[in-house]
Amino acid sequence: MITSFSEGLGRAEGLFFLQFQSKFGASAQLAAWPNSLLSTVRMFMGPACMAVVNRYSVRTASIIGTLLCFTGMLLNSFAPNVYFLFLSHTLLGGIGRGLMAGVVILNLYFDKHRSLANGLGLSGIGMGSLWTIPLVQYLFDEYGFTGTFMILSALLLHGLLIAMLYRPLRLHYQFMTAKLIQLLGDIVAASKEDVSGKSSSSSSSDDDADTFILNKEESTQSESNATGESVEIEKKDNSEGCLRSSLKICFPVEFKREGEKKTSDIYHWDLIKNIPFMIFCSNGLLYLLAVKIAFLFLPAIALSKGFSKQQAAIILTIIGGTDTFARIFTGFLMDLKPLRRYRQYFFTCLLYLLAADTLMIPILPSFTSVSIVCAIYGFLTGAFMAQRMVFLVDIVGREKVASALGIQRVFQGVGTLVGPPIAGALRDALGNYDSSFYLGGGSMLGSALLMTLCFVLLRIQHRKSSI
Repeated sequence: MITSFSEGLGRAEGLFFLQFQSKFGASAQLAAWPNSLLSTVRMFMGPACMAVVNRYSVRTASIIGTLLCFTGMLLNSFAPNVYFLFLSHTLLGGIGRGLMAGVVILNLYFDKHRSLANGLGLSGIGMGSLWTIPLVQYLFDEYGFTGTFMILSALLLHGLLIAMLYRPLRLHYQFMTAKLIQLLGDIVAASKEDVSGKSSSSSSSDDDADTFILNKEESTQSESNATGESVEIEKKDNSEGCLRSSLKICFPVEFKREGEKKTSDIYHWDLIKNIPFMIFCSNGLLYLLAVKIAFLFLPAIALSKGFSKQQAAIILTIIGGTDTFARIFTGFLMDLKPLRRYRQYFFTCLLYLLAADTLMIPILPSFTSVSIVCAIYGFLTGAFMAQRMVFLVDIVGREKVASALGIQRVFQGVGTLVGPPIAGALRDALGNYDSSFYLGGGSMLGSALLMTLCFVLLRIQHRKSSI
């Protein structure tokens, strides 16, 4: 849910771009900077976010991120000029979104059916486009610049409720242990009733059952107090115990699964020496550069073709719809055993198709043709992003996925930093948005070539390890 709304706002950045231009009279390049830097700050927060996740928990990171996003969005409504947005929209919003790490918990909880889990979980991004983009356009039409950002800031606070649903694995294991103990206690109690007619056996069984249940209650109470979900009531200072318990619930401390190698390192810096992983990160840089240009300037190029603002919003909504379907469909498809071995080929082909699709957008004249091509674009991006995390786990392993995601986001942040400003400068220099999409198409083609190289190196490594 929180992914749906926060990422939906990311897809609506094209509408924000138009508002920044009209509200402050900024050039295309200047109006592109706040959204571009927001994505960059968000990506650069990856290492810090994953350090918080490794040190504390996903819930802790998400709560802090939600509060920062709310503050930044609220301050947007009072922006006196476009430069103020670099503080509110870019800095606070970027740090806040960078700390929302809900995607990490999918790969912590799922061993089997990870592809399907990622597809379903990340489908919220596409779903967010379905309702967030029309909502943002409606709010701008009805409430203007100030009212829209106030309402959006209030909606972001729902992220606090969602974050509380991110149960740390530590609590999950303890709850499962408590349920197992309760089940065993019920079995012993039932056995006691069945043999109640036999006095000697009954006496022995009663003693055993009472002892077991007593130990169970003590163990459950001890575990509950240790997690912070239940507070030991102290007669001397009840308020301190309540505050301490609340903080432990909101900001729990995670721990590694039993059997995993324990380390004091917050980050796995040895990933930098992993050549396939670094190529994979470079692929993400070029991919995000291309996608950011497309989503930021799609409404603008639609208006330049003579489409209305509502039609421009519809195009983004169509992308969100096909994106959602692709994430779920691809997650289910790639989770089938006969197709798992072909995931690398499927993954690479998507990028080549995306490059061709991006290059077609500027030359299409009608709303219908643009809508069809953008629907295909949404399907391809959804299918690609649904499996990206799965491949990251395949490359580095699950125990290093949080650190790997943080490093990967730094590379992606570079792409979002340089892409939109360069595309905006091309528009200001040439007077149209066609060159911006040609830049995006070329970047996507480079991303596909890097992905091909990454998988070739992986296959070579696997062959060497199998010998």
